[in-house]
Amino acid sequence: ITGFAPEKRAQLYRIRQWHQRSRVSNSTEKSIALALSEISRISGMLNLPKNIVETSAIMYRKTVNEGLIRGRSIRGIVAAVTYLACRQNEIVRTLTEISKASGIDKKEIASYYRFLVRKMKIFVPPVKPNKHITKLSNQIGLNGLTEGIAHKILRGAKKQRLTSGRGAKSIAASACYIASILAGDYRTQREVADAADLTEVQV
Repeated sequence: ITGFAPEKRAQLYRIRQWHQRSRVSNSTEKSIALALSEISRISGMLNLPKNIVETSAIMYRKTVNEGLIRGRSIRGIVAAVTYLACRQNEIVRTLTEISKASGIDKKEIASYYRFLVRKMKIFVPPVKPNKHITKLSNQIGLNGLTEGIAHKILRGAKKQRLTSGRGAKSIAASACYIASILAGDYRTQREVADAADLTEVQV
């Protein structure tokens, strides 16, 4: 800024700085507003409880405050924090479900999810097989008796230590499939696998 007295130059410099900070702040708030709207939309599509919406929103703001959003897709980060909030609260939603609701490729969501867990040093508890049984039973329409048998099969498998080394979702899918046969509430291996987002070999 030339052609002005030193005091005037300093004043103009401060005004310019304030204007730039204001633009950055407005841009940040707009991105946060967009993200919160997207979190609400995804949560509504997946029928997620209010605490998941709140946890997702808090985590998104934290990513912004820590500068983790720079150079990354807002919608991708939104999908990742929603998935992360579900995992933290033991609400079973698969990456495929989050992907369909958000319109973001599940590989991208998984990548952002791992990035956030690493950078934010978040502990994510493993999802227990019984949670998967409840969700899977609802998805494939098993009756209450069949679901009860699936939980009983799971308890028996745990006692005999047959669950070690297998994923929780795979264990749950196997229990539901066997229970459907025993209860005469039959579902094919393919139906169970598709609902659980697994291959038939994993059931």
